[in-house]
Amino acid sequence: MGLERRFKSMRFMVKQVLVILAVGWLGLAVQAGELDTSVTRYSMDRLYFPVGEESHVYEHARFTIFHDTDSIYTGLIDHAWQGVSVSESTNGFFDTASLDACEVVIETAKIDSAAQVIIGTDIKDLVLLAGPEPGDRVKLERFARYEPMFDGFFHDALEGIITFQDLSPRAEAIVTTPLPLPYLVAMIPNVGEKSNYQGQLTTSLYYRSNRFLLSLNFDGDQIQMVNRWTIPRDQQGAEPGGRLYPYSPDRGRRLFLEMTYQPSRVAVYTGNRALDGLGHFFADIISRDRCPVELTSVPGAADIRLEFIPWSDSIPATTVYALYHQLVTDTVPGLAANEHVRHIAAELRFVESPLRPEDYYRHLAIAGRIMIEDLGVFPLFRPTLFLHSHKRLQNIQFDADGRLDFSEAILVHLPKPPKGKIE
Repeated sequence: MGLERRFKSMRFMVKQVLVILAVGWLGLAVQAGELDTSVTRYSMDRLYFPVGEESHVYEHARFTIFHDTDSIYTGLIDHAWQGVSVSESTNGFFDTASLDACEVVIETAKIDSAAQVIIGTDIKDLVLLAGPEPGDRVKLERFARYEPMFDGFFHDALEGIITFQDLSPRAEAIVTTPLPLPYLVAMIPNVGEKSNYQGQLTTSLYYRSNRFLLSLNFDGDQIQMVNRWTIPRDQQGAEPGGRLYPYSPDRGRRLFLEMTYQPSRVAVYTGNRALDGLGHFFADIISRDRCPVELTSVPGAADIRLEFIPWSDSIPATTVYALYHQLVTDTVPGLAANEHVRHIAAELRFVESPLRPEDYYRHLAIAGRIMIEDLGVFPLFRPTLFLHSHKRLQNIQFDADGRLDFSEAILVHLPKPPKGKIE
């Protein structure tokens, strides 16, 4: 590397130490630096480098090319991706100049790991983040409507938003990360009501719904159909997709009209604002059969509840236990449903202390089948959650169940375009 080059490198290291010391005194964590690399190829009047956003190299970053001790060219990064970045046009400079034995120094972005991160969401009453509630550094701000949330995000008041709406692609500087919500949407009958005898009411509604209709009436852009409450041991990691029974509106209507106990009225409850459209959808189906129907805000007064039920990839029993506790609350002594709930309780006792790992999954599956086939407790779908964030928000992680973890999040101060350049 030559004496001059070594001197430059030492001078930069001293500057970095001073910057880090100053940062420590200020209680911040802003760091910037340079990266030594090389040119992988020259093509179409542009230089390509083997580093990118993973090394905090971004568009508009300045780079300098050295030959021995001399700097022979300075330019700007035009675009950067994971593992590669490309320069702006060199205006033919390297058509005649050699790149042999050249070294490259690229400026890296400033990193702030202490700045407050504000994340917005229009999803109420669901745990979306990993670990305990965010501290002072990470703030989760909930919005009653998504319009003001979107406005705050696009005007840089929020670093990111968590929503069921897919906004991609809106802008190059916005990163969209889809992930399955750690909840399933369930249709749960009140098993203490005779109208739900043998799950006839909810089964009739299941026949009259399909993926298109459920997606159309859900306050979100993507859903994954679900046909079970647990994933067998040999299928861990797979999606619990597909239908339980074929879509058949005629069969569903016949089942409703031939129910053992005809209801005088049906009350539908939705446990979350995002499910209100589904509540209206099922209520409309019931009303077509000339049965009085109402939407209620009281869970205990409902014949049918539409709710988000926790789903865990790391603890498969989570969903079944959550449903079981709801069924116990609804159970009335003397009804046939009471026997089914006791059977579920017996299976779950084996789950709590299984003799072999396979017994754990087998008893969970039996409990899940009883819920569906004997009680009409139906899994409907798993929504897709979207994290939309500005590119400057990085190092977001996910826990074993896919919940978002911002504990190690950092803000990157992206290089600004040179004056006069229109973005």
